[in-house]
Amino acid sequence: MVTMSMANGLGDRVGQLPRTLALATGWALVAGIGSIGLAVPAMVDGEIFGYTRAAIGVLGLLAAALVISGRWVGLDGRQALMLWTLAQLPIYADTEGGNLFRQLFEIPLVMTSQTTVNGVITHYSAFGLNLFALILLIMIGRQKDSWLRLQRERTAQVSA
Repeated sequence: MVTMSMANGLGDRVGQLPRTLALATGWALVAGIGSIGLAVPAMVDGEIFGYTRAAIGVLGLLAAALVISGRWVGLDGRQALMLWTLAQLPIYADTEGGNLFRQLFEIPLVMTSQTTVNGVITHYSAFGLNLFALILLIMIGRQKDSWLRLQRERTAQVSA
């Protein structure tokens, strides 16, 4: 059960986050929820990319929860956000629209190969990088000092 003091504590925590980490955390929540929701039909159809997209979405939700809570479970929230972003970096698809690692948005830099016989695609493959994930990874990585300062302040408050 969430009490008012807990809600105020989370609000204070989010308010203390550097803007870049707050935006990345918000995006992890939105992309995680959206990707899980959009992956359900693919999972029902037995498409592998539905499962991988949902798993990465869950990772995004867990990373956002770690950032917001300030907890450490083998890695901290910023590291978890970086791991979530790294999981989105590669692009591999064996069907059109079937990138295994896609979340809600991507800026693809890909090489594709497609074989068509009598107007029917018989083979499709795409390999590349998600430039959006690369930009997000760099932005989160540059927040290390701000994150460590915030964690030291949090630790000092908890200790006092």
